[in-house]
Amino acid sequence: MTPWSEESNYRLTDNVEQMQIQYRNSSEDQWVSEWLMAPDRTLPSHVKISLKVDGRYWPEIIIPVRGW
Repeated sequence: MTPWSEESNYRLTDNVEQMQIQYRNSSEDQWVSEWLMAPDRTLPSHVKISLKVDGRYWPEIIIPVRGW
């Protein structure tokens, strides 16, 4: 398996004007911009990526992080 540092880059798009990453602990919680790891804290349940490219907002990408 190749280490990430040795993988080649692949650009998905140009002209990204804004990018925001947010997290939440469950589907009932609010999205937050910071996820502080602590001994009593788990991984977020979801990660949301928001992009603005060439003056247009892309649909939000929501990724489940942990299985139930």
